[in-house]
Amino acid sequence: MNMKATMKDVSYAAGVSVATVSHVINNTKYVTDEMRKKVLDAVALLQYKQNITARNFKMGKHLTIGFVVPDISNIFFSTLINEIEMVVSKQNYMIVVVNTQESPEKEEEQLRRLSSGLVDGLIVASAFDDYTRIRDIIPKNFPIILLDRKPRNCTCDTILISGYNAVFQGVENLLQRGHRKICCITGSQHMSTLDERLCAFRDCHKKYGVEIDEELVLRLDITKKDIFADLKRAFPRNTGAAVFLQNTLTLGAFFYLTNHNMFNGGLDAVGYSDASWRHYALKYMDVVTQPIDKMGTIAGERILERITHPNKRACDIILQAKLVKKSGT
Repeated sequence: MNMKATMKDVSYAAGVSVATVSHVINNTKYVTDEMRKKVLDAVALLQYKQNITARNFKMGKHLTIGFVVPDISNIFFSTLINEIEMVVSKQNYMIVVVNTQESPEKEEEQLRRLSSGLVDGLIVASAFDDYTRIRDIIPKNFPIILLDRKPRNCTCDTILISGYNAVFQGVENLLQRGHRKICCITGSQHMSTLDERLCAFRDCHKKYGVEIDEELVLRLDITKKDIFADLKRAFPRNTGAAVFLQNTLTLGAFFYLTNHNMFNGGLDAVGYSDASWRHYALKYMDVVTQPIDKMGTIAGERILERITHPNKRACDIILQAKLVKKSGT
C-alpha cells in the first residue's frame, strides 16, 4: 500500500474527479451516496491521510486558541486550561496560554498580539471592567468568549459561575446560628464575580435585618503572593464568624486560621475551595464549590463553535456554585 497516497491517487482509484474527492473528505458539497462510497473505499484501500497542516494553511487556520488568564498560579485557571485542552485537542487544536497578572495593560498587549493572526480564537478571563475596551482591540467578528468575569457592555459569549445563591446560603447559616458580627474578606478588584458574592453577603444581612459592621468588610489584593501577611494584619482576632469570597483568599485564610488555632477556638467560617484541598477545609468550614470542569468543557466546545460560526448570535451561560457544609454538620 502507498502510505503517501495523494488526493489525485484517490480520485484515480475511485474513478472520480479530484474536486469530488475533496468534497467528500472535507464535506463541503453534496455528493451522492454512490459516489461517496467510491471515494471512501478508495481512501481505505490507499490508506490516504489528509495533510491537515496544508489544508488549514489554505483555509487561513492555525489550529491554535489563545487563553488569556489573570493568574496562572490560581488552580481555578490551571484546571480550566486542562479541561479546555482536552476538548479542543480532539479537533487538533492546541492552546496558547498567556498570563496577565490582573493587568489591563498586559491584557491589551496580549489581545492585540494574539488576534493579529497568531490564533483562530480567544478565551479570555478579562481584567477589563468594560468590554468596549476589548472590542476596540480585536478585529471585528474575531471569535472570542469571556470566562469567569463579565465586563460591562459585553456583547460576546460568556460562561460564568454564579456564587450568589451559595454565598447567600452560607451567610444565612451563620446568621441562623446566632452570629451578628461576620467578617467578610474579598478582593480589592471590582470584578463581576466578587461583586456578586459581596452583594449576596449584604442582601442576606438585609433579609435578616442585621446591620453590617463595615470595618469587618475587608478588601485584600488577591494578586499579592503574601496574602497570609495581609490576613495577619487585617483579620480581627475577636470575630466569631468569617466569609471568604475567593479561593486563594480562602486558602491563605485557612493556613492563617489553623496556625492560630482559631477554628478550635470556635470560629465559624464559609469559604471557596478547589478539589485539591477541599476535604481538609470541610473539617473546619462550609465550602462553596464551583463546577470548574464543566465550565472548561463548555468553554472548549463554545470556542470551537464560535470559530466555525463567527457570526452566530452570542449567548450567556451561567453555571451555579454550591455550598457544602463542613463535616459533621
